[in-house]
Amino acid sequence: MPHVFADFHKMPFGNTFFFPPAAKPWHEAITPWQREFHQRIGDETSNLFDKHFRLYFTKEFYDVLYPGYGDSWPLFNGSMGLTVEQSRNVSAGITS
Repeated sequence: MPHVFADFHKMPFGNTFFFPPAAKPWHEAITPWQREFHQRIGDETSNLFDKHFRLYFTKEFYDVLYPGYGDSWPLFNGSMGLTVEQSRNVSAGITS
């Protein structure tokens, strides 16, 4: 199993970006350390997006309750799983 698994997707045109932390509910098998790591990744990423005035969201749609998701399966098996959703609007991305 990998130590970190990022499940990257593209959202419909006009949407922004999504990155951890995931939405509630969280499965009880996900450890406090994994939850804290999700939060730290989200905090650092949001700082970068804020610095570049980019729109994003977290904690709204994508949960880690169901074990069959691309990010939750690695979490259930002891690694760090993350979902990252990217806007299809290329001009919305961070280019510098």
